[in-house]
Amino acid sequence: MTHAAVAYGRKSFDDPDERTSSVDDQQLFAQGYAERCGLEVIAFHGDDGITGATMERPGLQEVLKLITKGQVRNLIIEDVDRLSRDAEHLHYMVKLFRLHQVAVHTVVAGKVDDLVLAFKGIIGEQQRMRIAYTTRRGLRGKATRGGATGGRVLGYRRAVTGEDAQGRELDQLEIDDEQAELVRRIFRLYAEGWSLKRICNALNADGIPLRAPASAASTMPGSGTPRRCRAT
Repeated sequence: MTHAAVAYGRKSFDDPDERTSSVDDQQLFAQGYAERCGLEVIAFHGDDGITGATMERPGLQEVLKLITKGQVRNLIIEDVDRLSRDAEHLHYMVKLFRLHQVAVHTVVAGKVDDLVLAFKGIIGEQQRMRIAYTTRRGLRGKATRGGATGGRVLGYRRAVTGEDAQGRELDQLEIDDEQAELVRRIFRLYAEGWSLKRICNALNADGIPLRAPASAASTMPGSGTPRRCRAT
């Protein structure tokens, strides 16, 4: 007799060393675990490039909907940190699982109880804080050496300018003329009173999609904070 299960996978953008398997691989691992344990995966949901520090993940929310509707009694994940890297959020989910009598299975360790979930939740949160610290430290060091610290920045491109004393490449940003003209156009429209949404829709209509990643944020005049240009 098989029992229904939902599987979930997540890979965060803050995994520079690629230590975590891809979402597709996590789906394969979950399916293999289910077959070994007599479970039937009726749905798999994943979130790619979203931190475990938030519950605002489309895939996770779909999983929780299935659970609250009583459609599954088993959840399969690669490990607890794929579910959450926030101890408070994980504690909330543990209470939800207990209410709906859902068993949590990890591919790495099998079925886990509430104590293991709570303990691993604390470890996951500490790891997230450590990753955030080391990332900021690395960016600060790179900036001190004169390197570019961000990802893509609209209007600029990366250019290797040499090496430091340790033989590491030094890269800086230089103006990309084609993108720079686009940036000037955006600011001109903004200065004329166009809303961000209207600007994005106009550029998209011209065949210039502006669904920028988080690293490609622009700062509009007078805003004081980066704002992502995203058409809806």
